[in-house]
Parts: sequence; C-alpha cells; structure tokens
Amino acid sequence: MLAERSLPPESWCEVVGALELGLNTAVSDSTGKPPALVALGEMPRLPVDLIVGTESHVGAQNVATQVKVIVEEARKQLAKAQEYQKRYYDAHHRQQDFEAGQLVLLSTKNLRLPGTRKLHPRWVGPFKVVRKIGAAAYKLDLQGRFQ
Repeated sequence: MLAERSLPPESWCEVVGALELGLNTAVSDSTGKPPALVALGEMPRLPVDLIVGTESHVGAQNVATQVKVIVEEARKQLAKAQEYQKRYYDAHHRQQDFEAGQLVLLSTKNLRLPGTRKLHPRWVGPFKVVRKIGAAAYKLDLQGRFQ
C-alpha cells in the first residue's frame, strides 16, 4: 500500500500509524466488523472524537460482555464467509483422478527452470503416471528431464 502511493521509504514511518488506524477501523468483508472492534471490544478513539467530544466511559464488566457479543457475531459472520468461499470453490473446482499409465501434463509453476520465468511454458510433458501418492499427488515418470 505504501509503495503504491509513491512515497519514498524514508517517509513511511510518518504515515504507517495512520495506515494502521485506517486498516483497523475499516470493516472486514469476512467478519462484517472492523478488526479493532473484534479485538478490543470497542473502536479506537479517532482524532475527530476528540474534537467533537464523543467520549464514553464503559465499565470493565460491560466491555467484557460487549467483547463476547462482538466475538460471537464475528464467528457467525466468519462461518457465513467460509460457506460462501466453499460454495465458490466447489463451483469452480474440477476433481481430476488419474490412473497409472495415463499421460498427464506437469505444471511448471513450482519448477526451477533455467532462463526467464516469463518465457517458460506453463505446462510440460506429457508424462506417464506411475502411481497415486495422495488425494491430489501422483508419482510421474519424468524420463530423466527433471530432478
């Protein structure tokens, strides 16, 4: 975020406090609440609160009760967000199972290949499946091309 604003790194220490305050008071998509409210049970006092004079004194017992309610609401909201993410994943995910002897392509995403990554092919192969190792892991006959 700081780099996007074209600030020299030497001046970041001057704005990191405001950035942290902004991130902690912004509403999270997952919880539906700002992180500061979930963690502390109340919103941090903003400079505008000091000017306007909106000050509240809440007892420790009230804060503890308030935190429990906020955390429970955040848990419910997180469960909703997880359910949404699961539905999205399930709708866009294809389960693929391969049998021994079948020919497959290998993604180069995690391979260390010489040269510029930008010019690498996305897939190499085909390679023969030797056996299934895990739910989505297979041993391939790489024909000595990779180590």
